[in-house]
Amino acid sequence: MKSEHEELVKTLTQLQTGRSDWMAEINERATRLARTLELEGIIEALGSNFIEFDDDSYRKIVQKIVVKERTKLYSI
Repeated sequence: MKSEHEELVKTLTQLQTGRSDWMAEINERATRLARTLELEGIIEALGSNFIEFDDDSYRKIVQKIVVKERTKLYSI
């Protein structure tokens, strides 16, 4: 009886951890979607004026740049 209870507790813990991981991934995707929509709005607002580099527009679009490897940059 005790080992059955321990197995149930173990399974419940695994399911709770899995749910937590799943919810974190959903939140991350929602954040990326919101950021993508925000970027679309900024680019649409620039319209055809988005021809050459503009420091103000760059600062609106790029919050930070992360260097994960020496040969790759990720814009966030």
